[in-house]
Amino acid sequence: MMPRDSAEPGQRDDAYETLLSRDTERAEMQIRLAKEQIQLCRRQQTETSFRIQLLKARLDDPAAFEF
Repeated sequence: MMPRDSAEPGQRDDAYETLLSRDTERAEMQIRLAKEQIQLCRRQQTETSFRIQLLKARLDDPAAFEF
């Protein structure tokens, strides 16, 4: 195994670029995941709002919801 300092400068640059690329890809995936989670939360908020509206309507006019 070669000591770290004995690696060729080009090899160190390549290794650094590989690590940087992987870290960048990981960060981009985390951003995409966060955006998806935000979108899911917004949809859940909308669903909850609709459920509340429906419950209020049922309280205001229970006969309208009899089947």
